[in-house]
Amino acid sequence: MIRPATLDDMPVLLAMGRAMHEESPRWSRLNYSETKVEAMLIALIESPRGLVLMAERGGEIVGAIAAVAQFAWCSTDLVVEEISFYVRPEHRGSRAAARLVNSFKEWARLVGASWAYAGASTGVDDECVAKLYEGFGFVRCAVGLEAYFGN
Repeated sequence: MIRPATLDDMPVLLAMGRAMHEESPRWSRLNYSETKVEAMLIALIESPRGLVLMAERGGEIVGAIAAVAQFAWCSTDLVVEEISFYVRPEHRGSRAAARLVNSFKEWARLVGASWAYAGASTGVDDECVAKLYEGFGFVRCAVGLEAYFGN
């Protein structure tokens, strides 16, 4: 089952955020701020332009996706950007991930977005994540590059 997150879900959302951060070879190089993550999630949950969805299986939260709708910096068009997408390792390959991506895409349509953007930046099964999104009609459109300074 996919459902909107509530403020009562914050402990499990924060635990999944920490797990995702620790698992990622890229993101784990940065300090994790639970305070900052919590503030962002609260803002998304409370905003009509924010989205936080939970995937439940047998009463257990197995994944979540977060996104924001905003006007493009160069346009009056509304665009949606996926901020975070995580499925617990033991539930990867289940329908939970597909249901979260489909719900994200449908929400983008419902809010009137001209496009929805998602990416794979954790360094954990990025190609599998890309293929999952491609299965829902997303196409590859960008290249990401970084220079890490270790500060």
